[in-house]
Amino acid sequence: MRLIEYDWHLSEIMARQGIRNSTDLVPLLAERGINLSRTQVYRLSHQKPERVSLVVVGALCDIFSCDIGDLLTFTVAAKPIARTGTTA
Repeated sequence: MRLIEYDWHLSEIMARQGIRNSTDLVPLLAERGINLSRTQVYRLSHQKPERVSLVVVGALCDIFSCDIGDLLTFTVAAKPIARTGTTA
């Protein structure tokens, strides 16, 4: 079995662009038609989202002039198969 893991780099990208407060991102998203609450934007920028709209990802890429690969990095790992001690 192969496990797909990912890292979410929005907070690092924000810091590099000089945006320290997630609430500063709210109007930038709104300019692109993304209306999220301050709480939602805080979670988006400080936690690894399990689901995120591609439109939001596109808006973030536009805001920060980056590519999706800058926001997300993936790692694929093999998960060991549990042995039962019996042989076939």
